[in-house]
This record gives sequence, C-alpha cells and structure tokens, in this order.
Amino acid sequence: MRVRHIAAAVALLLLAAGPALAQNEDIVLADDFPVDEIHIRLERTSCAGRCPSYTVDIDDDGHVTYEGRERVATLGRRTWHVPAEDVGELAQEFIAAGFLEAAPEYLGDGAAPTTPADTTPADTLLPGARLTLDLGSRSHTVFLYRDFPEALALLPMRVDDVAQVAARGRTPAARAAAPGPVSTE
Repeated sequence: MRVRHIAAAVALLLLAAGPALAQNEDIVLADDFPVDEIHIRLERTSCAGRCPSYTVDIDDDGHVTYEGRERVATLGRRTWHVPAEDVGELAQEFIAAGFLEAAPEYLGDGAAPTTPADTTPADTLLPGARLTLDLGSRSHTVFLYRDFPEALALLPMRVDDVAQVAARGRTPAARAAAPGPVSTE
C-alpha cells in the first residue's frame, strides 16, 4: 500500500514537472520508477569556520541514519524514521532539478575544495555538500562547492528538511522537543 501511495505521488510530481521531463529518456518515468529502491545521501563537509560536518542517509522506507562528525551538537550515529512518502517526493525533486544530468562536481573557477594535499577539508574557506541519489541500480553523486546551478542549490537543505536533521541531529533544544525516540546503533 505504501509503495502505491509513493508511486501516485511521484506520478503527480512528474506531471507537474512538465513535458521536459517526459522527453528525457534517461529519466525513469512513474510506471517504472523504483519507489522501493530509493536511497538519498547528503554529506556536509567542514570548513575553516564553524561549518557542521555530518552525513545523513534516507532510505525509501523513511529510515534515516545520521552521523555527526564535527561542529555539531550530536556526535556519532543516530537513527529515526520519517514518512516514506516524503522520501519519494524528495527523489522527484532531485529529478526535477536535473540532478541525474548534473556534473559530478562544481568547484568554481577551477579551484579545488581543499587547499594543498597536506591540509584537511576543514582548511577550506567554504563548506561543501556531496549529494547521492540511488534509484534502483542507477546512482549519481554530485559535489557542490561553488558556482553550481541554481536548481541544485536547494537540494541539500531539502534533504536536511525531509530527514529532520535540525530537530534530531544538530540542535540540542530542537532535538529535545522532537517527538519519538532517537536510537543509537
């Protein structure tokens, strides 16, 4: 039943996205959309300032795995669930933004996201975001650092929103107010 609801939501989103998506043969259409094989990953990299570093993985059933690395209120691994329908909608947002056709990295002005090889990502001026979308056997990863298309700009924030990272992972006050248990694994 859950899969049918996600498939219906994806079909509606595809129709709303317009004919441009339907003309692209590389895009999986609603009838063949592997709604039970979605995996989305966001990795936020640290910087020279106070940028948080963490990963968040969301599976098609709504299972979220968060791992706080640096400069976050919650270090380590935590898990929780979000509505599965939201995951299907988020995957469709990736498709509508042209994520599957995006370049593998956007570094801006040819600059690398890290300084010389003997430094760490924390030595970079800006944080980066590495996004991965898996749809069945198809997978695409994009690293966003600088000068990336506007259509991709909101995807890291949308992953955080759908995964409820602010409520569950990074801020102690919001995490305390979040409903439901947060488990460690």
